[in-house]
Amino acid sequence: MVIVSAVDGAEDRRVVEEGVSLAEAFGEELHVLHVASREDIERPEGGGSETVLERAENRAADVGADVADDFVAVGRIGRPAQEIDDYVSSTETRYLVVGGRKRTPIGKALFGSITQSVLLSVDCPVVAVRERDE
Repeated sequence: MVIVSAVDGAEDRRVVEEGVSLAEAFGEELHVLHVASREDIERPEGGGSETVLERAENRAADVGADVADDFVAVGRIGRPAQEIDDYVSSTETRYLVVGGRKRTPIGKALFGSITQSVLLSVDCPVVAVRERDE
């Protein structure tokens, strides 16, 4: 089984920290997953020869490397909530760790949050980590 920490960027350091804690507690492998969305495809970064999939995997590697010594960086392309669900379904995932953003009362009433979609769709326990108040 694996622990999957789904990250978007550097602000998701706590998501990886929690993934490391769970991986160590259960003796499982940690996978750090980043999904490149349609916006990432339409807005290419830099002028290098790196593909969108490679950028997604590299973003996962960058966020994971800030926290963990031993992990697998995974990049996917597509709708983030669906790709996270598909990845969790294709691996023996013990826990999925996701980040939560502060939202206004109106924002809480609206669907569209990736975290909310993932919470409602995956078939494994989900740990939602709130960002710190700085």
